Amino acid sequence: MKLTEIMRETLIFPELSSQTKAGALQEIVAGISKTFPNLPSNELLSGIMERERLSSTGIGSGIAIPHAKHAAVQEQIAAFGRSRVGISFDAIDQKPVHLIFLIIGPVGANEAHTQVLARISKFLHDTTFRERLFTAETAQSIYEAIAEKDAQY
Repeated sequence: MKLTEIMRETLIFPELSSQTKAGALQEIVAGISKTFPNLPSNELLSGIMERERLSSTGIGSGIAIPHAKHAAVQEQIAAFGRSRVGISFDAIDQKPVHLIFLIIGPVGANEAHTQVLARISKFLHDTTFRERLFTAETAQSIYEAIAEKDAQY
């Protein structure tokens, strides 16, 4: 599954203003709700925060991949948020998070959910790609970077 199949430019937030995990996740979920107004944003945020309480999805190197499933979601959805100053995210390396890929999937779609997580993880191992996400000026240029990476695999 390609990221460009589940992500839109409207789901890219290049300038998150919050410096807290909860605030940043709320910003991203609010943005998702604008694109998908039928999704219950409070419930989505609650599910994501519940997953974060189990263990942080801050995987180190300034990256977090929060994810959850919800009954109202019909297909995998991926969103991206960036913080230039960094967010305290309880990351495994205790460093601030700058790049957040948020995934919401349907209940029961475990294989597709895992495939999306694996694809994002694979992309983020590339330091040049991470740098490009960090320095891109607009949502469009971030989307283009993701699309180009997507086309490589």
